[in-house]
Amino acid sequence: MTSQDPKQSQAEKKLHDSENMFRILFETSQNAIFIMKENFFIECNQNSLEMFKCEHGDIIGHTLMEFSPAIQPDGTDSSNKAFAKIDAAWKGEPQLFEWQHKKFDGTLFDTEIRLNLIQLSTGPLILATVKDFTDHKIVENALSDSQNKYKTLFQKSADAILIIEGDKFVDCNDATVKMLKYDNKAELLETHPSALSPPRQPDGRDSFEKANEMMSIAIDHGSHRFEWDHKRKDGEVFPVEVLLTSVPLPEGHFIHVVWRDITLKKQDQINLEKALEDAKQGAKIKSLFLANISHEIRTPLNSIIGYADLLKEMLDDRVGADEKEFFDIIDRSGQRLIRTVHEILDMSQMDTQSYNLNINEFDLSLIVQQAITELTPRIKEKNLTIDFYSEIKNPILVADEYCITQAVSNIIDNAIKYTNEGGLTIWIDENIENTILVIKDTGIGISKVYLKQVFDIFSQESAGYSRKYEGLGLGLALTKRYLEVNNAEINIDSIKGAGTKVTITFPKEETS
Repeated sequence: MTSQDPKQSQAEKKLHDSENMFRILFETSQNAIFIMKENFFIECNQNSLEMFKCEHGDIIGHTLMEFSPAIQPDGTDSSNKAFAKIDAAWKGEPQLFEWQHKKFDGTLFDTEIRLNLIQLSTGPLILATVKDFTDHKIVENALSDSQNKYKTLFQKSADAILIIEGDKFVDCNDATVKMLKYDNKAELLETHPSALSPPRQPDGRDSFEKANEMMSIAIDHGSHRFEWDHKRKDGEVFPVEVLLTSVPLPEGHFIHVVWRDITLKKQDQINLEKALEDAKQGAKIKSLFLANISHEIRTPLNSIIGYADLLKEMLDDRVGADEKEFFDIIDRSGQRLIRTVHEILDMSQMDTQSYNLNINEFDLSLIVQQAITELTPRIKEKNLTIDFYSEIKNPILVADEYCITQAVSNIIDNAIKYTNEGGLTIWIDENIENTILVIKDTGIGISKVYLKQVFDIFSQESAGYSRKYEGLGLGLALTKRYLEVNNAEINIDSIKGAGTKVTITFPKEETS
């Protein structure tokens, strides 16, 4: 019996242990592992069967090509590429490459393959490790799509887009080159923002210092939006709106820059400001004109009315009833014209906001009673009734007395004008927050259609030469403005042929 060489026995034991460890790793690996001999699979682990959806016998004795499409995604022939990689591995050159495999059911999927030459007791073999790359490819493709979309947006954007690294532009799109009138982007890259700007900004600050400050704000706060003056290659200075967005990346800190040319916007703003100034000036001229024309009309009118009254008294016992009516016509016409001039002047002041409010305390019931007294002759002339009462002992308002007087008088006057039978009922009430004045008549009412425009200036339901009632259509429009400047509200409820109810709500104010 021949005794075994101890060194040989020890070497065989190490080889055996090594092969056992290899077997353990082979079976427990998370990847698919194949062993190849002469380009055929002679063994595989359990993960291989799960990855390729097949049985052990479907793999053993087969080649790599039987689990691959004819052409790889890069357009190369799978057979040629596979044999080249395997041949290199047989020469002892480790291989790592991406590969598209095919499951047993024909489904294609992406993998990463490692090929290594190993030495076992049975001789040299190829160890092929296959890692499923499907999820990785999905992420990679999504990233690639995102990058392509960004590049498209970057290049096709109508706004200028630039990238700052440190304090210099390192990239820009074509819109930037076009906006600055350069020949190519190489001319403006590696420049500080101030190099593409006038020496000073509109606020007088140095462009270099201010640009650094703007970039620091963007880095500290994440983004920063502001207006800036830039300069084209030909020296023309133009305004832009700038948006800086800080983008920290592993390879460094970048600032994403967007410029939007606001030259037209600025010009429109200048034109608007000029138009507003012209309008204000026009409004002043209009107010001055109306004030002067009002004075020029009222002065002779007052003289005409005054002398007509004087003549009426002097000739009272010399003329008959018909001739006395002439003097009454002069008086009524003159008063009507004066009232019209007052309305036009007040409307002008309200529209131009040149009316100066004179706030004081007064009794609303006295205002109503005064209006009724002044309009009593017309009430009697039309044989109407009028009933006025107040649920409040002292309905005190804090407002402009002239505005409230004119508003109340206009509404009662309208109620009388458009009521031919019956009469008016007027009352004052209150709730916790408001004092309320209601004026209700039994007149002709207002149609639903016209009710929507009842407060429009120069608006009358009956218009044209055939209209039944006098006036310019300023009364309710002006009344609404009288009330609005005093924070009061007016609401009208009406049914055509069944009368009108006007409700005015005055907010309660603390009295002194």
